[in-house]
Amino acid sequence: MAAKSQEIQQFITEHIEQHPRDIVRVTMECFGLTRQAVNRHVKTLIEDEVIEAKGKTSERTYALVEKKYHFELPLNQNQEEDVVYRELLAPLFENFRENIQRICHYGFTEMFNNAIDHSGGTKAEVYLAISARNCSIVIIDNGIGIFEKIRTSLGLHDTRMAVLELSKGKLTTAPDRHSGQGIFFHGTHVR
Repeated sequence: MAAKSQEIQQFITEHIEQHPRDIVRVTMECFGLTRQAVNRHVKTLIEDEVIEAKGKTSERTYALVEKKYHFELPLNQNQEEDVVYRELLAPLFENFRENIQRICHYGFTEMFNNAIDHSGGTKAEVYLAISARNCSIVIIDNGIGIFEKIRTSLGLHDTRMAVLELSKGKLTTAPDRHSGQGIFFHGTHVR
């Protein structure tokens, strides 16, 4: 029975964005359940802070709960991105599937390492948005910016040439320490 409940609740979280007003009806039709049975699953998801209900009963809509976090961090060469991840972010991902935890760890540590090594900045801001289906990690530093860094590192006369060089791929301003690998992940269903 628990596996079936998990399947129903997973269906709700997967389809709630497309059906915010009629997720109960869609779930009823898919699983052949009564409104009361589906409402029990919806109530559980609301209590677990996975989804939220808005509006009165007749005009109620549902949405995934998105938790947002913001951290301001200093940037210095002695900083270890893995320690920052373990202390600040890892606890936020502890309920995620193991493969998603690994992706978040890799993505954050690579991006934060780039900010430490290449930005020339003194601080970074980390923005995190987490729901049952999505996770977004954004790191903004106060450094000179990728295009200016490439322009000065390669001795280019125009920032537009830096854009061209970057678009070719596998470019790094520290070839002895980095491969120039880009970081792009897209996935859903983090829990």
